[in-house]
Parts: sequence; structure tokens; C-alpha cells
Amino acid sequence: MDQSFFASIVGCGMVGLVLFTFAEKFVPMFPSSAFLIFVGVTVAGDPADAWLVSLSTTTGSTLGAVAMYSLGRFVEAQTIRRFIQRFGRYALLPMSRYDHLVIAYRRRQFPITLFGQVIPVVRNYLALSAGTAGVTFLPFLAATMIGVMLWNTPFIILGYLLSTWGASSFPQISAEAFFQ
Repeated sequence: MDQSFFASIVGCGMVGLVLFTFAEKFVPMFPSSAFLIFVGVTVAGDPADAWLVSLSTTTGSTLGAVAMYSLGRFVEAQTIRRFIQRFGRYALLPMSRYDHLVIAYRRRQFPITLFGQVIPVVRNYLALSAGTAGVTFLPFLAATMIGVMLWNTPFIILGYLLSTWGASSFPQISAEAFFQ
């Protein structure tokens, strides 16, 4: 992926970030950590801007997780299993990982959801298995929001700090243009 792709997403402001992080739950094209660092680098201005960016990416990722949870909750479990068995390996979701997540959810719903959001790859498919396992929605939502915030915020702040420490070669977007 080239830098202009990322710049065009960032150029769409908070709506672009919400939509991109929503879609990333379904199609993990590249590591979200790299994208989040890039977003942090491109936000110029007040440190509060980095927190607003963190909030928008957390919102998008949480909405994507809710959509995946709903899919797991309302589509027949056997249909999902067949789909994962056939296509999961192409999206880094082998059947064994999916089965492990479903079993883990039956024991400890809140901590699995919370800590699973900070594990690369697992964080993309966690919500699907949560829905299939019948995890209670409100605790799932709370744990997802907290976990996503724990994942997104450090990367965005790291990017912001890199830009403030003299990395002048990074493209900068003013807060006024970004939050329109």
C-alpha cells in the first residue's frame, strides 16, 4: 500500500477513519498498528487532536466488531463454520483458531473480549466467535470498547510523538482541515 492511500483516508477526516476502521474488522488488509501510527503522525496541532482521532478509530473498530458479533449471533453457527472452513485460511482464520475462540468464550467472556482486542489477527475475528458463542451483548460491547481503545491509543500517540520530535518529512494535516 502506498502512502497516498493512507493520506486519502486521513484526508476524509473522522468519517474516513471511522469507515476505514469499521471495514478493517472484515478485511484485514495490513496491520492496523501501522495505519494507526501513520494517522498519529499526520495529525498536527494540539495533543487533544490525537485523542479525538483515537476516539474516532475506536468508534469505527467497535462498530465493526458489533457488526461481526451480529453476524455470528444471527447466522446459523453451522453456516459460519462451513464458511470459515472453506475460506478462513485466506483471512488468517484457520478453523482451529476459530474453535479455540468459541471455547474460550464459554469460560470467560469479558476478559477474553477485552484482552483479545490487543492481540493482532485475533482482534479482527474475536467478535464473530463471540456472537456464535452467545456472549451477552452489553459486556461484550464494554470490553470491546475498552480493548480497542487500549490497542488504538498507544499507536496514535506514538505517531503523534514521532511527528512532534522533528520528523518533518511526514505529511501534516492541520486540525482545522482534519476535523471539518
